[in-house]
Amino acid sequence: HERYSTTREQLALGGMALTIDQNPRQHARLAVELALRHLETGYQPHLFSDGKVEFILYSAENVD
Repeated sequence: HERYSTTREQLALGGMALTIDQNPRQHARLAVELALRHLETGYQPHLFSDGKVEFILYSAENVD
């Protein structure tokens, strides 16, 4: 989930306790960078370190 108005509302009302900001823009950028690096140099990324994208948990206390 992203921080949409409905998500903010549900967090404020207690309908949701937490939501995850999955950062799709960073996922897309990283995927393109890794693909280009592989095509240019043959680099094989390590799945867990090179493909790591941080995520953020949001609650009613930190959604804004």
